[in-house]
Amino acid sequence: MKERLEGLGAKKEEPESRISSGKPAQPPKVSRAFIELWLDRFRRLDLSKQSHRKRRIDTFANAIYLFDDKMLIVFN
Repeated sequence: MKERLEGLGAKKEEPESRISSGKPAQPPKVSRAFIELWLDRFRRLDLSKQSHRKRRIDTFANAIYLFDDKMLIVFN
């Protein structure tokens, strides 16, 4: 039982060390064609519709700050 518990402890430490190092187990694989299609969807949005404008802003902008003399946009 003790050996089993020690073995499980070692298994637990490996994912925790990967999490703390900030490295994913496998990087996500995204093809160029997928990215082009995904971006093309936004190019085809009808900007006269408020829902389409909102979708574009929600996707690409994290925050928008308005000041008296300037505007600061924080992108995702």
